[in-house]
Amino acid sequence: MMKAMKKTLAFLLALVLIGTSGVFSTLHVSAAENNKEAKELQVVSKTDTSITLQTQENLEYALQVKDEKTDTLIWKWATDAQYNLEKQTVIFQDLKADTDYKFTYREKNSQEETELPVFTIRTDVQKEQENITTPDKTKPQEDNTAPDNTKPQENNTAPDNTKPQGETPPSTDNTNKLQMATPPSDSHVDSPTDEKPEGINTPPMDIQPPKDTTPKPVNAPDAPTAASVTDTEIILNTEEKQEYAMIQDEKDLVWQASGIFKDLKPSTDYSFVTRIKTDTEISENSKPLKVTTKSSAAKAPATPELSEKTDTRIQIHSVTGQEYSLLKDGKPISWNTSGNFENLSPETEYQIVTRIIFNDEEAMPSEISKPLIITTKSIAAQAPEAPKLSGRSETSITLQAQKSLEYAISTDGTTWKWQSGNVFSGLKENTSYQFIARKAFDSDKAMPSKESPAITYKTYMAFQGTIEGIKANGTYYRDTKLTATAVGTGMNQTSPGNWDSRWVPKTWTWDGKNYSSWKSAPYDVTFVLDKVGDYCLTVGYELEEHTSGSWKGTGLTKTSSVSFKAVVPVYTIQASSDKYGKISPSGTIEVKEGSSTEFTFTPNKDYKVSKGK
Repeated sequence: MMKAMKKTLAFLLALVLIGTSGVFSTLHVSAAENNKEAKELQVVSKTDTSITLQTQENLEYALQVKDEKTDTLIWKWATDAQYNLEKQTVIFQDLKADTDYKFTYREKNSQEETELPVFTIRTDVQKEQENITTPDKTKPQEDNTAPDNTKPQENNTAPDNTKPQGETPPSTDNTNKLQMATPPSDSHVDSPTDEKPEGINTPPMDIQPPKDTTPKPVNAPDAPTAASVTDTEIILNTEEKQEYAMIQDEKDLVWQASGIFKDLKPSTDYSFVTRIKTDTEISENSKPLKVTTKSSAAKAPATPELSEKTDTRIQIHSVTGQEYSLLKDGKPISWNTSGNFENLSPETEYQIVTRIIFNDEEAMPSEISKPLIITTKSIAAQAPEAPKLSGRSETSITLQAQKSLEYAISTDGTTWKWQSGNVFSGLKENTSYQFIARKAFDSDKAMPSKESPAITYKTYMAFQGTIEGIKANGTYYRDTKLTATAVGTGMNQTSPGNWDSRWVPKTWTWDGKNYSSWKSAPYDVTFVLDKVGDYCLTVGYELEEHTSGSWKGTGLTKTSSVSFKAVVPVYTIQASSDKYGKISPSGTIEVKEGSSTEFTFTPNKDYKVSKGK
């Protein structure tokens, strides 16, 4: 009998252990799905609504959720409020019971969203109260007194079969109860009908009453602390074995295990308390924590406006009280108040947004404006060669035209004037100008081309040929001997430079038909006016330019003329007399060659003409 009773008690103990094994949950984390070499996540604790992970330095953690807007799965990275730096943990709350969740991690600030290790962790089953049934204390126990050993027992009466075996009357105790299970069929339990050795009495089974499970009072915890605050939500830092409530005027406290309080009013004061509450412990309420919700987000400002851009930089018109950011994957990455964005890539589309500056401790982030979509310029084209000279005159310079090039002119090498054509007109004679070239470009789409080396060209010297030794429109006597000297502009240059020019006398003629030429200086011509009549001396000049260290003819010619005339010689006669007579005409008398003049000599009284000289 004792042996059978021990078996029964062992069986009941096993059932109790099996029934309570549900509270000792095994924390299971599946292997990484994408990365076999990824480090396993360490689960610190988990409940039916939360999972707490051990963190590692320089790593951040995320939970996979469904994006309601795009209906796709995304990684929701934990906020600063979810991390406990002191304990090196991160908590994910408001989860569903008995549900698999996927987690991952990455290096901080990496922005990586693909090829991350994935781990699956399941929340606990939702807790339910267990019923523990105890024997009815109001019912007297059966008399299990052993029979008189002095007399062999002849009849062992079986228990009353009108009552189902193993049934236990309901208990009035309000503590958790555990149902007693029927032993398995292969177990042996001695019944009153079993044979017992003589002289052995079977003692009654000692069933202990349930222990008192009333929670014991403990000291109140510290006031709760805020993990994060928005305009409509406050999240408290949670601790195990504690629950939380918001104090509301004239209302009972509503306790909850979660530290999340939603649907609050912006810019409003709220107070919260916490207490310890377990199956065995309960505390007074903590001191209250006062928290003010943030003000609501400011409305989005207008789309930002472009000030200027290059191939690697974008400058926005900055507005006081606003800040600006580039978008990456549709999200702002870094805010600044200058509106200046540098180190960008050429020919790349960027989106820039703005928002109202806010105090993060007092207000929600402003709504973000619609993006300004802007493409950076292409890089500067490589510099072409220095432009070459095609032609020049006294007032213009023409460069050799090349496709897709534009040109600039300068007198000082600092200030340049660009044009698409290769002809520069309206210039000053005998003046040096500098020229550069570059690839033509669209200023809205590309950076200015790199400029060619500068090169200097000079306009020609203006023509001013003169003939010395003959007076223009002068009159000369026949048989007069004249010497004329031709002088060209620039003939007095002693140290000519590159692209200097001059006009050199080359030919001369009297009648425009017969020409003579000079091969070198002096450029003189001597002649005698042997005939009476009009004369015209014409001198031809050629433009020469100084290149490669010497003068070279350009083939450009101009002429200079002087007109004059030859007349019959005129002789001068000085007619005079002494005091003894008169001559008429008297004085200076001009007489042309071939003509005659009559003089009358009249002596005084008593005198006569002696002789004429």
